[in-house]
Amino acid sequence: MQLDAPNVESQWLTVLPVGTPEMPFDKSFLKSIKKDGAKEAAWNWLPRMSGGGTSFESYFDRMRKLTEQGRFFPMTAFTKDDHTNIGGAAFLRASRTHRSVEIGFIWLHKGFRDWVSFAALQEAMIRRAQAWRAQRIFWNVSPRNDRMMRALERLGAREEGILRSAYRMNDGTWSDMAVYALVNEDIAASLQTIGEQLKDAF
Repeated sequence: MQLDAPNVESQWLTVLPVGTPEMPFDKSFLKSIKKDGAKEAAWNWLPRMSGGGTSFESYFDRMRKLTEQGRFFPMTAFTKDDHTNIGGAAFLRASRTHRSVEIGFIWLHKGFRDWVSFAALQEAMIRRAQAWRAQRIFWNVSPRNDRMMRALERLGAREEGILRSAYRMNDGTWSDMAVYALVNEDIAASLQTIGEQLKDAF
């Protein structure tokens, strides 16, 4: 399966690729994520992107171009019961040779910034990566984002180390990056763990 295959459903969510005729990567999509704090989150937690400029709009445009080039795979997720958009995430740094892929650019809309929504979104992303035959799924997280680090550990991801001064952030500061990963049999174990944690949540 391709990382950006359409209409992939998990047990709890429907996950659609962004940048298709059905879900265009356009100004209306930008407006939907910008309205409840995405701009502030991008500048607080995301690394500066080459060619991304210094505004949220130019950063967004750079992501759109990378999507068109097949180097960035943004996804957006909807609840299966009432089709409410809860947010999304993206695949990046995908390597078919090494069967590794990063999950990043995680965003949840207001009203869904809780453990249940986060875990359901990650489960869907992990399951899609597994279907793509990933042997390594990883996350880069600023150590300043303690909440994200604890959430990944709860999923079963292991911290592999700290990359010192790894990225220049959008706010101009330099940040270390904590690397978390699931490898090989960890992936199936994580999906089982998440399933057990969410079995009575929906």
